[in-house]
Amino acid sequence: MSKSVKDSTELESKDRVEKLIDETELGKTCVDLKEWKKSIKDIPAYLEADMISTFLKMISNPIRLKILLILLERDWACNCEFEYAFDIHQALISHHLKLLRDSNFLTFTKTGSWKYYKIRDEIRPYLKGLRAYLMESAQFVQK
Repeated sequence: MSKSVKDSTELESKDRVEKLIDETELGKTCVDLKEWKKSIKDIPAYLEADMISTFLKMISNPIRLKILLILLERDWACNCEFEYAFDIHQALISHHLKLLRDSNFLTFTKTGSWKYYKIRDEIRPYLKGLRAYLMESAQFVQK
């Protein structure tokens, strides 16, 4: 099916659904859905949701979180130090370090065959504050 035919079919389908909603009980809600949809896009939290979600995904992985926590305690750490800290394959550690670098959490320098990692200076205070908040909040979580 060509792109224009597919787009036309999707548009017709959308029009049919909107007509059905307008003409039946499905369209009766406590808010005007069309107006609500327009207004929701102006709410800052709605616009920031993807960015916040990406951040939370990065720190939700236990390996990446532990890497960040280790780096909060020191300025630089060599990739070999993470190999000793975790009982996992070096390739997996490298994968997580790369994700953290690509997401701008970390910077690194290379000396010979060793890479040394550091939390970017701009993000360090925010991660420290988040760690303090989460440690304080963790006392309320049932184990």
